Amino acid sequence: MPLNRRLCGTALLATVALWVLFLIGRWSALPAVVVAEPPSAASDLVALQLQRAQLDAEVAEQALELLRIDLVTLRSELEAANEELALYRQMLGVESLPEGLSVSEFAVWPLPQAGSFGYRWVLMQNNKQRESLVVKSRLSLSGTVAGEPRTLGFGELGDVEEAALRVRYFTIARGTVQLPAGFEPDQLHVQLRYSWLKQPQYEASFAWQQLLQQQAVAEPSAISD
Repeated sequence: MPLNRRLCGTALLATVALWVLFLIGRWSALPAVVVAEPPSAASDLVALQLQRAQLDAEVAEQALELLRIDLVTLRSELEAANEELALYRQMLGVESLPEGLSVSEFAVWPLPQAGSFGYRWVLMQNNKQRESLVVKSRLSLSGTVAGEPRTLGFGELGDVEEAALRVRYFTIARGTVQLPAGFEPDQLHVQLRYSWLKQPQYEASFAWQQLLQQQAVAEPSAISD
C-alpha cells in the first residue's frame, strides 16, 4: 500500500541520517589519535578531515530536513485516511442514502483574516452503477449590502466559480472565501450536476449562521474515494 511504502521510506531515511551522524563522530575523533605524522602532514590531514566532517554535517542536515518534511507529509496522509475511514463507517451505518447526488456535513469557520472563511463539505453519490463520475459543483452566497439584496458566486469571493469533482461514493471538498466589506451573508446555495448534463440534479440552500455552528474539527485536504 502507498502508505506502507512511505513508512518504509521514512524509516530508511532516518537510518541513513543516523549513520551519517555516526561517521561524523568517528572522523571528528581521528585528529586526536594521529600524533606520529610530521607537523605539515598532520595539519593537512586535520584540514582534510575537517572538510569531510563539514561536508558530512551538511549532508546529515539535509537528510534530517527531508526526514522532517516526510514525517509532516505522512501525518497529513494519516489524518486524511482516518477521516475517510470515519466517513465510510458513517455510510455503512446509514440504512438508506438519498438517490443520486447529495451534500452532507457542510461546515464553515472563520479564519484569522477579517471577512475570510474556510469551508468543508462532503459530496455523496448513490446510484446503481457505482461508477466514478465527474460532478460539477457551483456555490454562491446570498445576503445584503447596505440593506440591498445581493448574490455572489464563489468565483467572486476568491474561490472557484464551478469546481469539477470526481466521485464514486463520496468526495470531501474544501476551500476559502473572502467576503467583501459590508456584505452580510444569509444563505449558502449549492448546485450539483453531472459533467455531461446542463441542468443541475441537486440544489440546496443552507443558513449561513447555522453552518458557522457546524465548524469542522479540522480543515482536511480534499480527498476522494
